[in-house]
Amino acid sequence: MNRYLETIYREFEDEHFDLATFWRAPACLLQGTILYPLFERFAEAFPDHVGDDNTVFYLTESTNVMPIQRSIILTNSHFEHTHYEDVVKLIAFIEDASKIINAGKMASIDRLDGIREEIILVFHDPMIELVGLFKKKYQQRSGRRSKS
Repeated sequence: MNRYLETIYREFEDEHFDLATFWRAPACLLQGTILYPLFERFAEAFPDHVGDDNTVFYLTESTNVMPIQRSIILTNSHFEHTHYEDVVKLIAFIEDASKIINAGKMASIDRLDGIREEIILVFHDPMIELVGLFKKKYQQRSGRRSKS
């Protein structure tokens, strides 16, 4: 993995996953999974700078509460689509993605930042098949890294 991307991923993770266990899957590693066509729809709907290396899916798991809370997070570190028309397309995308990720359960826009050019979408209670995919295919990581 190139050092620049690894730095971007780590900065995001350090900021957002302090207490969670998580699995990282840049879209480029999702080919052949149910999530890759979803990424392709995302990139088609928002073509300006959305790529398979700056669009990352995460599975997060908080085991310090019962029942265990899991989410699938989709983030893009170069998202310039914040105008009204884009927001309408984004809502449609979230509705479609929810059917794939969590059978239409709760999803939210955690961040849509036109200045930092960043988006974070959260899909709560992902389907168990996706949880298994992440745990089987991607490396487990922890937000509790020591700061050196």
